[in-house]
Amino acid sequence: MLESSDAGRVAGADVLEKDVRSTQDGVCLLHHEDHPSFAPDK
Repeated sequence: MLESSDAGRVAGADVLEKDVRSTQDGVCLLHHEDHPSFAPDK
């Protein structure tokens, strides 16, 4: 588990989002949007 994921769990996060992308040569990468489209307006 990534340290940031564990920190979120410990802090009481309700949701953990992980986006996995694959490169053309088969390498998997974790990717996260800076501004998710589902984020509430502030």
